[in-house]
Amino acid sequence: MRIFDNTVKNFHMPFIFYAYDRTYLLFCACKKGGMKTTVEDRTLAKIPFVFNNYQIYYCEFDIETGEKGEVYKLNTGMSERRVVCNPSAYHENGEIVITFTASLILPKGLMAYKFYEVRGQTLGNVSGLKVLDPLGLRPFTATQNRRERIVANTFKGNSFIVTKESRRTHKTRDLLKIIFPNVGYIKRIMFSSEVCSKDLLITCPERTKAKNGYGDYQTLYWQRENNIWYRIEKNSKSFYKCSVFGEKIVYAKYTGNKEDYEMSLFLDDIKFKKINCKIEAEKY
Repeated sequence: MRIFDNTVKNFHMPFIFYAYDRTYLLFCACKKGGMKTTVEDRTLAKIPFVFNNYQIYYCEFDIETGEKGEVYKLNTGMSERRVVCNPSAYHENGEIVITFTASLILPKGLMAYKFYEVRGQTLGNVSGLKVLDPLGLRPFTATQNRRERIVANTFKGNSFIVTKESRRTHKTRDLLKIIFPNVGYIKRIMFSSEVCSKDLLITCPERTKAKNGYGDYQTLYWQRENNIWYRIEKNSKSFYKCSVFGEKIVYAKYTGNKEDYEMSLFLDDIKFKKINCKIEAEKY
């Protein structure tokens, strides 16, 4: 079902989370035909690449019916000229912690990302913008919960790093590097919305014999404790940059035109199709 009836904004990157006995929906949105950032993307196509200037919004959300409360913009402390995306959230010591990535425009029109967090007792009063560990020139996607931080730090890379932060020194150390030989690159990585879950959602294209070597985007669900892999799908079609809570999914429809999405988010039932996924793990 369609969650938003809105012809003014584009919607993107939902994340469902639970706090204070309520379910919330975080998502990115930008005004249709509004502000855009153009950069020279040398990593991908060596041509100018246009990013919509997404910002983060939130609302209360009923995962069963799709009913939503009032929509508010999250106070990330970021300029409207920044591309703010990949939001996730968790509850810790009486605070809601929101993490996200945001763009930096570098000399010669190149774009890089950094990983940030804000905190507050409610979503309406988050503050204290903090840069998390520097991730390099192309940290494309990252996520965090109370236990771990996950970083996929190149757009074209087919691996990610699992790190853990010391509660005493607040320094992070790398625990594990996960490599996907049969994946083109990681487009988004995200923890499951279940409380304290270690399970991950990974959006990536399949490797194929096509001219560019990449197939359609898919989202994989990795149940890490048992090392079981699933493909999230419905009617044999997978989803792009989605959020999963139980057997419900919230997603934006990807049109295939770079970062172009339908002007709504959708709620649906899903099936988990068990698959064989070859990975290589390197311990540090």
